[in-house]
Amino acid sequence: MKQSFFNRFGIFVVLVGLFFTGCFEIVEEVTIREDGSGQATITLNISQSKTKLAAIMLLDSINGYQVPSEQEIRTHIMELAQTISRAKGVSNVTKVINFEDYIFSLSCDFADVDALNIVLSSISSKKDAQLIAKHKQFSYNNKVFKRNYHYNIASEFKRIKSDDRQILEGATVTSIYHFDKPVAQVKNKAAKISKSKKAVFLRISAEDMIKGRKSLKNQIQLGK
Repeated sequence: MKQSFFNRFGIFVVLVGLFFTGCFEIVEEVTIREDGSGQATITLNISQSKTKLAAIMLLDSINGYQVPSEQEIRTHIMELAQTISRAKGVSNVTKVINFEDYIFSLSCDFADVDALNIVLSSISSKKDAQLIAKHKQFSYNNKVFKRNYHYNIASEFKRIKSDDRQILEGATVTSIYHFDKPVAQVKNKAAKISKSKKAVFLRISAEDMIKGRKSLKNQIQLGK
């Protein structure tokens, strides 16, 4: 499955979910400055099940899947960070690898939102890179910020063993967008504007995404 903010990190997210539990949250947080530059962070938070996770990490396999070691997870995240750091327009790539609370994240600064699309393309399959080129996942023109989403996660979900599909019960995906200007309106009905009017919050269940009931897709109109 390649549907999270950084696609290969998304694969890791799903694998962790398969190994461990459905109680996890993926958070996509993006700050957009008026000139189009900003910062982006993708976080996997499975702290709700840290006691169970600590026990499972001691096993070699579970439900027919090999359990990754701490070092394998560290290596995977470090490789993603290195790939992202080579993308044009990206700088200050940082990572959080917290095995005490089981929180993992990748962050970067970007010169403009096109750099985010370049990041996605650089760590995607050829097929997905072509999709990103055709349908930019992020766009911004000083008045409107768009978050597109064109991945067919329903078909990807079918590839998971039926017995393991329960992993997504309770799983959520959250997007948070910050702006210098106040937000005038949002197109996604599930999104909420903060009291300050300078942030947009959207949380949906993984099940709703898979069944097409809700989406991360959004268009945010900024005021003066």
